[in-house]
Amino acid sequence: MKKLNYLILILLVQYSSIIAQTSGSISGTVVDKDFGDPLIGVNVFIEGTTRGSATDIDGKYSIDGIEPGTYNVTFSIIGFQKNTITGIEIKPNANLKIDAVLGTETYETEEVIISAKALTNTEASLLANRQKSIAVSDAISAEEISKSGSGDAASAMKKVTGASVVGGKYVYIRGLGERYSATMLNGAELPSADPDKKSFQLDLIPGNMLNNINTIKTFTPDKPGSFTGGLVDVTLKSYPENLSINLSSSVGYNSLATGNSNFILGNSGGSDYLGFDDGTRELPSSLNGGEIDIPRTSTINTKEDALYLDGISKSFNDIMAPVNASAPVNSSFSLSIGNTIPFDSENENSLGFFGSFSYGQNYSFVQNGEIGRYKLVGSLSDVTGLEAEFKGSDTKGNMNIDWGAIGNVAYKNNSLGELKFSYMRTQSANSLGRYMVGVRDRDRSSESSTVTFETRVVSWTERALDNYQFEGDHSITALNNLKLDWKVSYSLNTQDEPDQRYFFNIFRVNDDGSKTYAFDGANSQPL
Repeated sequence: MKKLNYLILILLVQYSSIIAQTSGSISGTVVDKDFGDPLIGVNVFIEGTTRGSATDIDGKYSIDGIEPGTYNVTFSIIGFQKNTITGIEIKPNANLKIDAVLGTETYETEEVIISAKALTNTEASLLANRQKSIAVSDAISAEEISKSGSGDAASAMKKVTGASVVGGKYVYIRGLGERYSATMLNGAELPSADPDKKSFQLDLIPGNMLNNINTIKTFTPDKPGSFTGGLVDVTLKSYPENLSINLSSSVGYNSLATGNSNFILGNSGGSDYLGFDDGTRELPSSLNGGEIDIPRTSTINTKEDALYLDGISKSFNDIMAPVNASAPVNSSFSLSIGNTIPFDSENENSLGFFGSFSYGQNYSFVQNGEIGRYKLVGSLSDVTGLEAEFKGSDTKGNMNIDWGAIGNVAYKNNSLGELKFSYMRTQSANSLGRYMVGVRDRDRSSESSTVTFETRVVSWTERALDNYQFEGDHSITALNNLKLDWKVSYSLNTQDEPDQRYFFNIFRVNDDGSKTYAFDGANSQPL
């Protein structure tokens, strides 16, 4: 058996030697036609056989064991034109050197235009815009606003370098007052609802509707010149490329307000939770909307005039002080939906839409807080101390209702451009109940009893913003693709403070425990 194995092995060796002596081989280098660089991984094969190879890192290849004859050798790799060299004659026991050159393979088609909307709600996109901007600016994106948990645009502005927010609504840029700032919404300037302020109240815009806020601190030709401190340009969310539905909600507990039986508010109406007064705080019908003349007490000389004035007084509701109310948990929710609907397979015509609604209610309460006002004793060069002009306690309850809705629809045509209409409505209301009690220096008496001061405040403030915008974005082919952007905007910003009531009085506790009250206007002002 072993002899048979040895015999087979000897025959195989002899056969291989005979094949090697009668076969030939080829080798060479494959390079790039345009640059002359060696090509790696080029497939080299001999047609009509199973013999082949691939080029190495230097573009070299080698194929041996080819039976004598005439062959075609093909060189191919993805991205380059295939090259076939014909009539290659292989001779026994000889190596033939064949080099090849491959040119780039190109395909010519009609012009293809790919367009997409750039992201403008990320930190990376805003940073890229700042790098290209000619103005000194700072910005905050929807991505950062979401991370910070900002409930409105005013809260978001607290994160912007060089900006501060006063009163929870007015923005100061670079330390300058609110009258040196201006606010724009989607590129259109916004008016102020406060007759005593120039600046727009940014807390009117809910945080979930924001795409980004760009704060410009220097002048540019494309912006209004009505500011010296800074320009706050608020951009709202627009329609997405694909279907997007977002729902979020939150619940908060305020340990000072929620469930506190001492919580106080002003007079309440049936629609306060919507941020609207239902008529509870309107002027009585007998006043004809405030158009009638009300006689002054100093001019009343007859009983009829006195009865007439008494009737007017009694036509108002008799709530002159804050009332106890229940404070539920703080809560908020928001819902948004958007999509783009194509009208053809090439997506040359499409309709985009986006809608969002948010609602939030917040209750806060301060009980027995300390308030006071002090004056310096002595001259400016020789201050000996501080003397209290007023000291007392302050109890204050607040209810804030905020809701907003936005809707926009856009038609996009590759030839016409884009036409877009958007509408935003926001509503904000604050109900305040406040009670202050204390002692003022000018009310102190040399007698044993002390004069005490009291102030009761009942107020309701509701604010609203309506904004309509119609805009277009076009590219004019006849004028070398000149870009044309236009915008028409209308904004109505209102503030209403119906039935504000401030009730001041002083009283003295007598020796028998009774109280003597005074309502003299000269002595009953709070501070």
